[in-house]
Amino acid sequence: MLFGFWISMDFPDISEFEVLTLIKTYGGHVRKHFRRRRLLIVDTDLSPEIIRHIIMRSATVREGFKIYEYRINATYKEVVTQELESDIYNSNKLGIKVLLDKPREYLGWDTADVSREIAGYVLKDYPGDVDLRSPDKRFVFIFVEDLVASALELVGKHSKGFRDRLPSKRPVFSPFSLHPKLARIMVNLSGALEGETILDPFSGVGGISVEASLMGINSICIEIMYKWALGCWENAKWIDPAYVYTDVICGDSLRGMIKNTKYVVTDPPYGRITSIGGYTHSKSLIEHFLEYLSTLESLVRTVFMVPIDFKLDMDKYGLVEINRFEIPVHSGLTRVLRVVERK
Repeated sequence: MLFGFWISMDFPDISEFEVLTLIKTYGGHVRKHFRRRRLLIVDTDLSPEIIRHIIMRSATVREGFKIYEYRINATYKEVVTQELESDIYNSNKLGIKVLLDKPREYLGWDTADVSREIAGYVLKDYPGDVDLRSPDKRFVFIFVEDLVASALELVGKHSKGFRDRLPSKRPVFSPFSLHPKLARIMVNLSGALEGETILDPFSGVGGISVEASLMGINSICIEIMYKWALGCWENAKWIDPAYVYTDVICGDSLRGMIKNTKYVVTDPPYGRITSIGGYTHSKSLIEHFLEYLSTLESLVRTVFMVPIDFKLDMDKYGLVEINRFEIPVHSGLTRVLRVVERK
């Protein structure tokens, strides 16, 4: 079945990898996929119900659809299928929506005018009610560059709540804490399911564990500085008052405190330490971190950040990098999000 994902353009390559990872996390097979700007189309064997769950869990998918048909260099009339017509005529109350990703040749289009034209064509014999605000079903026509698609909306535009969980909005603030959107991306790229556990060996005030908790994923947070470990505990209680999903340990994670873990998701303190736990610079800490990973026999996947100028020999630690993404922070710093697995 074909599904469409309307993704954020903040990190489009990461967004695509996040969706594909989540499909595999929930046992789906990706038969084919491709992306036109913010529209990602995936052919997979998952059900629409699981795809809805993936859309809501994702950090980067803004809307999602079941795709009836898509074509290149076609008109909207050419993507009106028998299945689409049948679904329309079997709906009691429906809406029609147009999504336009502002390709150059369509800049003069008025979305409302296009919607009315399409509605006049596909609803000419429709006997039911049209309700644009709260329909039982919403049918979507998507125009991106040279592609046109018809679709059934599975999840409409919605908020992920990231602004409410910005580092400055939490009980304990740290200027080094990840943006919640990026923290959620990293958790999703780990491949952890609800009920499983991730390890964050450099948790700081717990930005990663906050997002994991909201997805029903447990986290073990280790922080060497007592001030930040206490902050991690307080932030965990803020998002999870029953304190179900998070354990916080104050200590040195690289001394072998945790051995049985499948997923590691962390943002090490590169570029912001002078001496922590005997590590005099961040490169030394990262190297010890990779040595620690090499000892974890149960390890499946690790997602972590490093500065772009850190040259790391993954093979030395029995690891293989399956993907990497450069994330500019400012003119003096570009981070690399790295996804690695055991060989």
